[in-house]
Amino acid sequence: MTVDSTGLEQRLHGNAADRVPVPPDDLAGRVGSQLGDQFLEIGMRAKQCIMRTLDAHRSSTRWRLRKSRWWRWSAGACDPRVSFRRKRVLDFGCGVGRLMRHFVEEARQCEFWASDIHRPSIEWLERHLVPPFRVVVNERDPPLPFAEDYFDLVMALSVFTHLTDSWEPWLVELRRIIKPGGLALITFHHKAAYESICGRPFDEARVGMEVCHQDQAWERGGPFVFHSEWWVREHWGRVMPVEQIVPAAMDNWQSIALLRKPPRPWMETMKAGARRILSRLEQPLRPTAVRSMRRHDRDFS
Repeated sequence: MTVDSTGLEQRLHGNAADRVPVPPDDLAGRVGSQLGDQFLEIGMRAKQCIMRTLDAHRSSTRWRLRKSRWWRWSAGACDPRVSFRRKRVLDFGCGVGRLMRHFVEEARQCEFWASDIHRPSIEWLERHLVPPFRVVVNERDPPLPFAEDYFDLVMALSVFTHLTDSWEPWLVELRRIIKPGGLALITFHHKAAYESICGRPFDEARVGMEVCHQDQAWERGGPFVFHSEWWVREHWGRVMPVEQIVPAAMDNWQSIALLRKPPRPWMETMKAGARRILSRLEQPLRPTAVRSMRRHDRDFS
């Protein structure tokens, strides 16, 4: 099924002046065989699925908070809709922006980053989507050029579906840059993808983590990695707790895993705040501040 791309862009951005051009086929083809109108449609559906997942997760968190004695301090949790306002978001493995182009309005309210290993794709995004987005080329191996505890949300669509040996270092790196209490939304191949690509029935108990087409060139999609839900919970959960899995969420082709970096215990948070206050007290006063204090002393002497 195809859709009218002009209609899609008008719904997304409101007027022709804000429309984002469709990338050339050689760049769009890196993230799938769908081009043109289908490229736009798949990105739109991916965003809708992500927002449904985040909204549902926020609603379930809201009810858990309501049962706690801290509910009265959680005024922000009263709204079941996810807000990107003043947040920091990363689209890790963004390709040529099939997903992020549909977050233009959100990017105007927050600090929205995107990274990819493919420099030509990032250069195209720099020409057409910066601002409101910020983009960066990442290397094949960690680290990413971001500070620790930086992002509220990291999205990785169709990334861990191709990582064979480096999945754990990359997951550890995402944990590093996510704020305590922040989320990682990561997709992994579902049963339909396994049976279509590998040509055999999917056995949840047996598969665990399985790689097909190990030596396939990246120009043809690279290796394909498949996971069982129990494997994701057990192994990814060692890095960050898996709070939710939505099976077959992405067009019955990929499932979504929602992981949360554990928040700091309240005592550690207080200690960190105390250290920040002490470090400020240890800094020497600026000369202007010293002169102001001396004038103050003379006034009351």
